[in-house]
Amino acid sequence: MEAGRLIGADGADGQGLQIAFSALDSGRLGIAAVAVGLAQAALDEAASYANERTAFGRKIVDHQGLGFLLADMAAAVGAARATTWTRPGAATPDDRTRHRPASPS
Repeated sequence: MEAGRLIGADGADGQGLQIAFSALDSGRLGIAAVAVGLAQAALDEAASYANERTAFGRKIVDHQGLGFLLADMAAAVGAARATTWTRPGAATPDDRTRHRPASPS
């Protein structure tokens, strides 16, 4: 392959993989942001429904087991949001000496 067709051919020899990974990282962050938004919407709908629906003479949100599930869901959404917000700052755009993926796995 001609040298001019390589990724990073503008003097960044051997940096093609790093450039490709940085593009994937920004895509992962966008997907994470969308997923957090969807999870928040699901939590909001679940909480709203739990406040409207009644069973055994009281709102289902007042049943202890469902309250625990909603609390766990809220904690998971909060953790996902915090991870998504803090991950972009882990490596600066000028730091091309290492690759730190946006995925926590």
